Amino acid sequence: MSTEQSRNGRRSPSRSHSLRAKQKRLILILSAALAVSFLLNLVLGVKMGGYAREATLSVVMEQKVQRELSELQPKLDKMAAEIESLTLKRLPGLVKLTYDEVLSVGQQYVKNIVFTRTGDEDSKYYEYKVVMDNRNLLPVRPEVKILFFDHVGIQVGVSELGMGNGLPITEPLERGEIRSYSSSLELADDLEPQYFQVQIFSPDVNG
Repeated sequence: MSTEQSRNGRRSPSRSHSLRAKQKRLILILSAALAVSFLLNLVLGVKMGGYAREATLSVVMEQKVQRELSELQPKLDKMAAEIESLTLKRLPGLVKLTYDEVLSVGQQYVKNIVFTRTGDEDSKYYEYKVVMDNRNLLPVRPEVKILFFDHVGIQVGVSELGMGNGLPITEPLERGEIRSYSSSLELADDLEPQYFQVQIFSPDVNG
């Protein structure tokens, strides 16, 4: 009787030892998991802090560059205006070239011209359309040369109408007749015209 009570009232030493071992392993596993989680959070926090500092520094540098550019822009605009003024004084026949606008020429039978730039940054193409209006008393055989210049007045290209190797014009422009011609200009990739000049030859069929 006493032996059964002893068995029912107390756990055996082997079961107690096994239970304590399991608890100890669980505690070790939880401790290791907490340590790993702490280390991961610490590393993540350090990295996030570094990213935040880099982002802040990048914003500060960008703002500084923008301020410097804002301060520099008026000087650049002034220099560009001075270069343009000197170029036009040195070559008074030049006209500022703008795209997709009707530019009045008003020289003899050449009324106006429109320039268009196509392509992309790597491949640029230049096209133009000339409107001719013969207000002379006699018919004219159009012969026109268009010269192109860069921002400092250096010639970078030429296009011809009715002469040389340019677009042929076989029919005379009759008195009172309005006619348009379109052509294109090929330039090297690093060149871009800023000014143009129109030269007119043979004002009439007898000229």
